[in-house]
Amino acid sequence: MDYYIVNSFAKESFRGNPAAVVLVKQFPKTKLMQSIAKQLNLVETVFIKVINKSKIEIKYFTPLKQLPIAGHPTIAGLKVLYEQKLINEGSIDVLTDTSYYVAFVRNNNNNIIYSLSFNEIKHKEVLTNKELVANVLSINANDLQTNLPVKVVDSGLGHIIVPVVSLEALNRVKRNIGKLKQLCNDYNAREAQIFTYETISKNNDLHTRNICPREGVEDPACGVGNAALLSYLAKESQALNTYKIEQGYINNFQSLIIGSVTKDQRVLIGGNAIIMGKGEIYV
Repeated sequence: MDYYIVNSFAKESFRGNPAAVVLVKQFPKTKLMQSIAKQLNLVETVFIKVINKSKIEIKYFTPLKQLPIAGHPTIAGLKVLYEQKLINEGSIDVLTDTSYYVAFVRNNNNNIIYSLSFNEIKHKEVLTNKELVANVLSINANDLQTNLPVKVVDSGLGHIIVPVVSLEALNRVKRNIGKLKQLCNDYNAREAQIFTYETISKNNDLHTRNICPREGVEDPACGVGNAALLSYLAKESQALNTYKIEQGYINNFQSLIIGSVTKDQRVLIGGNAIIMGKGEIYV
């Protein structure tokens, strides 16, 4: 069974967020897909069945469990399918186990942008105890922005959106797995998306980190988390037409996510991708 390693949200090697992509004619049994994802041991592995050149079905796995949706592996899958001429440019229907999404492949002067649309984003509870949130993240309460709330937004997984005042504060955030897992469980979220308006590149609008209560490398670029963030900004602040979001600098997997929010509150998350390798797994 062939697989590809693809770095999403990057144009250069050893940047972006790696995912494994497995193309199938029929989906293997769930147990086998889970075993393959564990063997490949990337943040996520996707199994993709092509229905036609504008419609695909995707199943998502971490090394430990199946997920309903994941952003950067979708971008990775679109990259492989487009390079293999299995999908067309334009809109692509994406079927998952739990929902339906629309993805896009756009060619802008040979700059190929792959993106995924998020339509039904739910805004949930505001966390009023900012001291608790700061303690969980190993920062101070005055590191949190006062004019924006800490809030749960669900774009498919559930993220606690945390606004901080500076890049220095964001870089001090620590992943305290036990405390963060408890906080996420208490508010029915999976992880935290923390952001600041201060950026490393003056060309970008936001700097973010995705803090997930698990062992392993910090996720260098989270599509679903940044979709939740942009929906949050559209409701809580003055949203831009287009955002350039930098992520992954903390672990030297610099990533650039391009996002936008439409008038009807649809969020589009996308970027470039690069195929890093191809292999075969024996099953």
